[in-house]
Amino acid sequence: MMSVPLSVIAAEPAKDCKKGEWLTKDLGLNAEQQTKVDALFEQNEVKKKALHDELSAQIKEVLTPEQHAKMKEKHDQMKAKHAEIKGKHSCPAE
Repeated sequence: MMSVPLSVIAAEPAKDCKKGEWLTKDLGLNAEQQTKVDALFEQNEVKKKALHDELSAQIKEVLTPEQHAKMKEKHDQMKAKHAEIKGKHSCPAE
């Protein structure tokens, strides 16, 4: 099912690490560039979530209630597994 892999992609970004931090460090972004890059990452997260939600709603319309329940169970398992993996990793080394 398409929504299981997309759920991993659309997962919320790590709270302890901004996605643009490595760009700032590795590319030497100034404060203005860093602000713009952070805004771009945030806009992208919003777009990915909207796309994911739309796809999930469309798929739900096609599935039977039993299939939807099974898909939700798989989604929850993947979400838990992703959270476990995410907890083991931190921001790139400084």
